[in-house]
Amino acid sequence: MTNRAGEKRATDLFLYDATIIRNEAHAAFPNWSDRLLGLALLVVALAVARAALEDRAFIVAATAVAALALLIGAATARLIERRLAFHAYDGVLAADALIPASRRYYALACHAAALAGATLASLIARPTLLAIAIAGYLVGATIRHLGSFLARRFVTRRFTGLRAFDSRALWRWLEQPLAGATGAIPLLLVLVATAHGEAAAAPVLAALVTSIAVLALTALDDGVVRFMTLSGHPAWAIIARRARATLVLTLLAVPICLATSTPLVAGLVGVAVAAGLLLMATRILAYRIHPRRTADLVVGSCAMVVIVTGAAMPMLLPFVAAAILWQLSRRAAAMTWLLR
Repeated sequence: MTNRAGEKRATDLFLYDATIIRNEAHAAFPNWSDRLLGLALLVVALAVARAALEDRAFIVAATAVAALALLIGAATARLIERRLAFHAYDGVLAADALIPASRRYYALACHAAALAGATLASLIARPTLLAIAIAGYLVGATIRHLGSFLARRFVTRRFTGLRAFDSRALWRWLEQPLAGATGAIPLLLVLVATAHGEAAAAPVLAALVTSIAVLALTALDDGVVRFMTLSGHPAWAIIARRARATLVLTLLAVPICLATSTPLVAGLVGVAVAAGLLLMATRILAYRIHPRRTADLVVGSCAMVVIVTGAAMPMLLPFVAAAILWQLSRRAAAMTWLLR
């Protein structure tokens, strides 16, 4: 009887999170039409991945799959550690989360589920890369767990007397126009460096640097978005407030590209900025409607729709993006002043 009780407690954590995921998926896709659309997008995404990998050289495809699998393994391991920390300190199953056997079972079950999904995707995309995908996942997960173990075991708390990092100050600074001007400095350095060297690499490097800067400038705190929503701020006001620094970056980056490089570079920079602003607006609207985890699932689904549309039918991309924003904004408008 004791063994059975121990086994049941070991599975409670995993079943609890599985129930949360199922409920949030149901909230994100409440109707059968939404679920069928999500399934169709998943099938199309796997088909696009298969078409992209099957004609590539083996070494190129293997490198891409290994890198992606390593990132998925590390991200899954990080998510497991964060969930276990939450369960141990703030969860309703804190007693179970403090039992080593329950923690091991939870980690193994989560890794098994994620690895099964990665294996299925690899078999559909390119079966010959299955072993590489599994190895990459295991290496990524091992690196993350080992790094966390070493940090807990050997890192001393020498700097506990220092002032704690004020994340709110960083959020406030990222909203200021000065942050956008600061984000243009790395782009200028890249363009100056490539002008005297590999000019062919300028478009890729400029787009990459701009994308990183835009992602930093459009970072969001879901709690702030929800607080501003229930305080009466409409969606457009929140978007405009968070877009100020990015607009300053655009006003500086495009003329810099036109003056020091080619119109192609300026166009790619503009596309990177537009994509970042579109993602930010979608996240703000989703955070006004759903809790964070459900909102991230909705945003990921919308991003998949946009990517698949852009790859298959680029002419329809503006209409699809506009339809997504209209649908979300219509639902988000009803959440103003609403306590949840």
